[in-house]
Amino acid sequence: MLVKRLVIVVPGLKKETKLKVPWRQMYEIALQFNNMGVKTAIATSDIQKETIEGIPIINLKQKEIRILNEESKKQIMDFSPDLIYWMGNPYSGTYLKKSGFDIPLVLHISTLPISKKEWQNFSFKELFSNNRLQFLTSFFPFNRIFLKLNNSSITGIISSSKTITDRLIQLGIKESKINTSPLFFEPNFKISQKNIEEKFSVCYAGPLSTERGSMLILKAIRILKSRGKKINLLFLLRTKKYEEKEIIQNEIQKLDLIEDVNLVTGVLKPEEFLEYISSSKIVTIPTKYVWNEPPVTILEAMLVGKPVITSNVCGLPEMVADNAITVNPRPEIFANELEKLVDNTEKQLEIGLKGQKYASSLPGWESLAKWTLNSLKEVLDKETRGNKN
Repeated sequence: MLVKRLVIVVPGLKKETKLKVPWRQMYEIALQFNNMGVKTAIATSDIQKETIEGIPIINLKQKEIRILNEESKKQIMDFSPDLIYWMGNPYSGTYLKKSGFDIPLVLHISTLPISKKEWQNFSFKELFSNNRLQFLTSFFPFNRIFLKLNNSSITGIISSSKTITDRLIQLGIKESKINTSPLFFEPNFKISQKNIEEKFSVCYAGPLSTERGSMLILKAIRILKSRGKKINLLFLLRTKKYEEKEIIQNEIQKLDLIEDVNLVTGVLKPEEFLEYISSSKIVTIPTKYVWNEPPVTILEAMLVGKPVITSNVCGLPEMVADNAITVNPRPEIFANELEKLVDNTEKQLEIGLKGQKYASSLPGWESLAKWTLNSLKEVLDKETRGNKN
């Protein structure tokens, strides 16, 4: 069955997030679908414009896009979609149980339901200040909340990785309901041909969040310093918030790393980010958990030809395969890996070139759109056959 008209529900999509994970994937799919002749609108509550780069915008008149009110449902159905594609998470079954739509709804999931393998890396504070729900639902009977994804109101699920799919199946989600997306990647910058001096030993790029590994990398550098190893860390804190900058500065001072860390704050333009990455020998992302897969920073660093050291959590081992180094997210372990690699130019080049070849071989947005459209057609075909039976 053909998909001619489609609404993609994208909570949190706005001008400043449209090129970030996970919103960018939905945004690029909408662009590509419209180019392919599939009339596609984005439903969100954060964009006031009627269109964005030719994509029709359905501006929902409610703050939180979880349980839709009747007006929002009407706004979506006024577009006359054949199908709704909803950017959600493993908990979406709770509020989509009674969605009220009489057309197929496909849920996109890019977040791994947490288990002991992930939360054992968290501190007590990290678990209970930001991740209480995720922690509690890793235990029976609370993990039964995920079974709501089997509700008939959710016609199908598209998962961002095999790791997520396998975890969902372990939790009791019907395997026949899930399609697993291959890895797609397309950078938002062009690779520069100019030679950039490698001024820094290591680069970290990410938010303040300790779960992302911001404090972990600082502790790893402190361990190396105590061993007499001089490491210059380029810390790209990708935020404008002054209070977050102050927190990192205080931590740097506390660890006696003022002369060892170059802190850069603010949202960087793609070409600025590229230049910073290129000025470092190694890129490290010591995250304890991946909220939305795939984490593009890793693939961007690989594309530039930089060796990457990242964590062996969530879908990262699947994503990078043997094209990067993956280890447990512990300061001592990251310090050990950095120490082995930072002066080994030959090994850096070997891993960097291998990662670059891998990242540059990945299919881009057009391929993602074609794969997604075929998956949505499969869902419609299954629904049609089921209704006939």
